[in-house]
Amino acid sequence: MKKKLIVSLSVIALTMSIGTAVIAAGNNEGNYNNYEDMLPHMQQVHPDLNEKQLNDMYNNCHNNTDVKKQNSNAQNMMHSRGMM
Repeated sequence: MKKKLIVSLSVIALTMSIGTAVIAAGNNEGNYNNYEDMLPHMQQVHPDLNEKQLNDMYNNCHNNTDVKKQNSNAQNMMHSRGMM
């Protein structure tokens, strides 16, 4: 009885591990490398912005070398808008 339980739990853990690895190795949909790759998605999400505004927004987000500061700023914006 104890052996069956241990084997069953091991099989479940192994199955979940393999499933997680398969999902993690997926096709990386939504993983954009540059502005040109991201532009169609940005236009879909922000249809009211023109291309210059989208370019400025992209540059403001991606030209900041201090990632911690950028993440902190994003969190502060979310808090100030009552999103969290």
